Amino acid sequence: MLWSVQLYSDLIYLEGPPGPAGPSEVRVVDTEGFTVASKATVRLDPARNESLCGVRRPPLGATWWSQVVPGLASELRDGRSLTYRVEARVGDGWRQVLMLDSGCRGTGRG
Repeated sequence: MLWSVQLYSDLIYLEGPPGPAGPSEVRVVDTEGFTVASKATVRLDPARNESLCGVRRPPLGATWWSQVVPGLASELRDGRSLTYRVEARVGDGWRQVLMLDSGCRGTGRG
């Protein structure tokens, strides 16, 4: 999944694929195996939504997830190795997510 993080807050954005590979939910798991964040994804409509970087339209049905996750946000922002595991529910099972840096960073209202 493509990721982006706010520079001045701990808000993380993820954009996933459309179709059967698109997750219905994303969760973040800490080093002890505890879920520290979990939320359903939403489907994007290119007629109304922009992608992570705001310079292109997402494919029809691409998935979107955003949540505040302080520890993971710091690791992503600082370019450190991730100690958190990001997982996506696809169908009936959970899969570990390959995190792909979108190259974009949000500036929020900082």
